Amino acid sequence: MAQCSFDVLAGKFDVAYEHLRKAQKGYRDVGDIAFQIQAVEAMGTLNVALGEWEKANNHYKDALQMAVEYKDDFVQAKIVVNLISLYRTTGNIVGYNHYQKELDSLYNVTNSAKLKTVYHLYWAKEYFARNELAMAETQLQKCWNSMQDLSFSDHEQAKLDYYSNMMNLKQQQKEYKDAIRFAKSHIEQTKKLNGRSSDQQYLSYSNLCKLYALNNDSTEAFACLDSLERGVGHSYQDKEVIANFYNIKGCCYADFKKYETAIEYFNKAYNSLAGKRTEDSPSKFASLLNKAEVYFVQKRYNDAFATYSRYVRACKNKYGDKSGSYYQTLFALANIEGARGNITEADRLFRVSMNYFIGNLKQLWRYATPSQRELFWMETLKNLSGMASFAVKCGYDNNKLTESCYNALLFSKSLLLESEKSVLDIVRNEGSEEDISCYRNLLALNNRLLALKNNYEYNRNEIDSLTIYQRELEQQLSSKCQGFKEYEAYLDIDYDMVKNHLTKNEVLMDFSYFQKEDTIHQYVVFICDKEREYPLLKQCFTQEQLDSLLGGMNSFSLYNYELLKDKATQLIWMPLKESIPTGSTIYYIPSGVIHTIALEALPLADGTTLGQHYNFVRLTSAREILKKKAKTNDKTAVLYGGLQYSLSPEKMKEESKCYDKSDLAWVERSEYGEKGFKDLSKTKEEVMNIGNTLKNSGYKINTFIKSKGNAESFIALSGKAPSILHIATHGFYYTPIEAKDKNFLKGYTDAMSLSGLVFAGGNAAWLGKKKVDGVLGGVLTAKDIANLDFRGTDLVVLSACQTAQGKITSEGVYGLQRAFKKAGVGTIVMSLWSVSDKTTSEFMTTFYERLADKNNAWNKRKAFEEAKEIIRKKHPDPYLWAAFVMLD
Repeated sequence: MAQCSFDVLAGKFDVAYEHLRKAQKGYRDVGDIAFQIQAVEAMGTLNVALGEWEKANNHYKDALQMAVEYKDDFVQAKIVVNLISLYRTTGNIVGYNHYQKELDSLYNVTNSAKLKTVYHLYWAKEYFARNELAMAETQLQKCWNSMQDLSFSDHEQAKLDYYSNMMNLKQQQKEYKDAIRFAKSHIEQTKKLNGRSSDQQYLSYSNLCKLYALNNDSTEAFACLDSLERGVGHSYQDKEVIANFYNIKGCCYADFKKYETAIEYFNKAYNSLAGKRTEDSPSKFASLLNKAEVYFVQKRYNDAFATYSRYVRACKNKYGDKSGSYYQTLFALANIEGARGNITEADRLFRVSMNYFIGNLKQLWRYATPSQRELFWMETLKNLSGMASFAVKCGYDNNKLTESCYNALLFSKSLLLESEKSVLDIVRNEGSEEDISCYRNLLALNNRLLALKNNYEYNRNEIDSLTIYQRELEQQLSSKCQGFKEYEAYLDIDYDMVKNHLTKNEVLMDFSYFQKEDTIHQYVVFICDKEREYPLLKQCFTQEQLDSLLGGMNSFSLYNYELLKDKATQLIWMPLKESIPTGSTIYYIPSGVIHTIALEALPLADGTTLGQHYNFVRLTSAREILKKKAKTNDKTAVLYGGLQYSLSPEKMKEESKCYDKSDLAWVERSEYGEKGFKDLSKTKEEVMNIGNTLKNSGYKINTFIKSKGNAESFIALSGKAPSILHIATHGFYYTPIEAKDKNFLKGYTDAMSLSGLVFAGGNAAWLGKKKVDGVLGGVLTAKDIANLDFRGTDLVVLSACQTAQGKITSEGVYGLQRAFKKAGVGTIVMSLWSVSDKTTSEFMTTFYERLADKNNAWNKRKAFEEAKEIIRKKHPDPYLWAAFVMLD
């Protein structure tokens, strides 16, 4: 067993495996089950390092069976964690979920501090991978607490894992000084356990050097290297250790852009291991990758290709040509080929790697829980999102490569939104009473957890137990969805499908953005139409250019001709104009800052707007083009307005009694926690005028005003949605920092809980007053609304402030627009910023009048643009008319 460790460090894996096999047999012969289990587990770990997945699986399962028979729950937990990691790597999501559940079960029944330490370390790493850093830190704190009950030797050993994970966490949080502190603690603990001259001590220095570089401290970084070099030079003969040192030093020089010196050290690392196969030597393996990356940064693309090709071959030999690691290398090789000008080969490699990533994600998707899907999507997005930047860098704008790039964008955009809608639809359409009950319980549990997480430390025990229950409910729902063949049809979408759904005079503009090497955010757009063989990729503006244009002014200044003339149009539109015929219907999908811009409202030099020359249609994703819009003859409308936000508890309870409480439990918040909301006097007149307009057109109207417009009445519409839903009330969106001063939102960090609508009686909840039993409280967040069923609603008009705002991500805007789209709404009218009560009412009334006009024949978009133009003529200030946008 002892010799095995030395063999691994020396890269002698075959010899190491043979020593482990002999150790396992010897322990079995003498009846030492504990060490026999340890030897079999070590064999599995060695198989993992070699990419021998099936052998690893067999060894781990054998070790687990022995541990169960030996009744050692701590060892069981360790092996279960290994199996979870193995199944995640190989994409066996069924096994992944099974063993996660097994780990939870072991934790629930144990008193073992060792097992608890393993458990919390595992979940710290899992949350870290999901970028849920607060929860990761909480798990590490629990780990530290559990460690205090360990024996001295176990406690000292556990410190290594704790320090390492805290270092990674603080690095991710960009708290580099704290990360450096933990890195130093890790090194000192290594010395304490293994001696001041151990291999492990020097391997740990690479982390410390990297952190000094991130902290822009070259003095400490190179002092650290000098210390490391003295140790290597005097104490070590093992070539792997010396080569690893050269790699560390090379990376440090590269971090400080001293590339030639970095390459010298990478060559030293590689040459010092002459005679070893690259795939058998971790340091030789790393040296090729490091050197290729430096060559690429230097734009020495031929050198990068020669070096990286050797790395790809070694990766193939080590992991096999079916592994994710190998396909990851092909993706990087495609970038290098493209940079060399070999577009055909770059496109081929991109397609091969992209098809693997998408195919792998599809395989994982069917069996994954909602939280797992988000993690898998984030991992895949890292690969797919870089394709447009690569094409731009290489100067390609209209060929097979741009088609590959666009297919990657198509797949990734709004993927999670469509997934959530898909699960909702299955539960609603196909689910049994048990499934529906499970879904409601999950929603209630999610809300409870959000409230508890406002104070992690105080609520940690309840969060632990509820999180385990949450995973069980998620897996139950996931299992329900697995049997339905069609629910993942939204995954299959490509450029040809989109192109074939466009008509002759229609154009699609799908925006994207990426960070250039100099940290500048570059916006690009893929332009598609019926006639193009490939999508056209065009560069737009940079974020810095837009910021410079505004010069600190508010975003509505973009539409102010007097302030900017037509500079906004020149910057945003003119690079695209020549590619789009005047008069076209333009479907556009925003990304990044474009979510905050209404293209149709941009002014031209002649005093008109872009919307008067093109028919703009704003979409959440290109998938909307493929959906067949079912025409409905339903002529029903529900209107909210003139709401009273301050009501007595007795009045709230009286109004709440009108609704069935069994369907409302999932939306209750057990905790709440400036001034309250003022009644909007003009909104009562607004909904009365709109109601009259719709009645005259044959609509059946249901109007909620004053105390009647409570949250219960709104939730009761779920599953019985009208074709038109008009909501004239207060809307809100706050960042986590802004929310700290708001009683109702305090402690919440997710955007879907920080945006919402206010209904009758909402001031009580908003101001943190005592909750009335059996009453929802009058404030519904986007998270609440997202779980309602508004699939029968063709048009939602949010006559409220900031309803288009939210957290902008690669998935879209997390806020009210995402909530209503997830709920199944067709078209949304909303506002980009706060507009006065009077002008908003005037615009909304005009919109419905134009909608009902016989000449418009209920053309929503035509009526919307006409209403904006009417208000624009009456109120030229763009602040009063440019905020309103329509989203399909």
